[in-house]
Amino acid sequence: MLTSTDFLDLWKPHYPLATNDFSSGLYRHDRDDALDMRFVETAPKTYQNLMVLDFDSPTASWDIKSLVWDDGKLPEPSFVTVNPASNHAHAGWFIEGTVSTPTARKYFDDVFKKYKKHSGSDTMYTGLTMRNPLHDWQRTEWLSDRLYSLEELNKVVKDIKLLTNAANTHTPGEGRNAFIFDELRAWAYGNRRHYTDSFEVWLEAVTERSFAINGESFPESPLPSSELAAISRSVARYVWNKKEFSAEGFSERQRQVSVRTTRSLDAPARYMEALAYSEAGFTARDVGDALNLTQQAAKKLIQRARQWSLKNS
Repeated sequence: MLTSTDFLDLWKPHYPLATNDFSSGLYRHDRDDALDMRFVETAPKTYQNLMVLDFDSPTASWDIKSLVWDDGKLPEPSFVTVNPASNHAHAGWFIEGTVSTPTARKYFDDVFKKYKKHSGSDTMYTGLTMRNPLHDWQRTEWLSDRLYSLEELNKVVKDIKLLTNAANTHTPGEGRNAFIFDELRAWAYGNRRHYTDSFEVWLEAVTERSFAINGESFPESPLPSSELAAISRSVARYVWNKKEFSAEGFSERQRQVSVRTTRSLDAPARYMEALAYSEAGFTARDVGDALNLTQQAAKKLIQRARQWSLKNS
């Protein structure tokens, strides 16, 4: 997990642009003075090593988490800074090395544009300045300490596009039922705890999701509505009756995990989720389904989460 000390080591500007209020102007300041202000320069253009996206939504923090851990559309950010007044947020990814040559800068700009479009973030955001993660006015979530290469960041967008194209060209046949069932089951595992009112509300949400999967994956030969309804009811009933997936069951499991972890508030959210699922008796495949990961990735996440828990107990 990245720390504020790591941020200071990685953040490059020595005489950065900074301000508390853009209406008062944006000027360069000594590094220490700049770090006392709400907004600071992201990175010098001559040695860029940080990509930041701007999410202007009242649910921005949740949207970012969903893009990372539910949809797998973004790699885990280095940090997320949230405006407590509007709940708008910036997400930043530190890059391995620095972008300094004209060719590398063009590559960075191309990746940056792809990410803005791909993530649904503000396409007009230039990335010149960002919310200062160290300022008390912001709410900062420190996440991955990994440094990403531009190739890795670009590959995420390319892989998602390839998967989307493959789904949209899926051939009709008996596999449609199994495909929709598996996709719907994975979604239901991860979202059941957000629905607590009634089974009918839950069933409606599951059914809506099944129709969305059907339309996105089989646009030319969608599964009949009657079959979708049967799949939806089967998945909804099974997951609804599993206490482990409910908000209470999941919260209790997280509580049990956090009781043994003295630094639980510093734990990456996905570590706590992986531990909670794993200790509820779920297999790596189940954890992967719930967190939208491959079985192998889920195994690695569980292993890392356990190592983190042991180290910080």
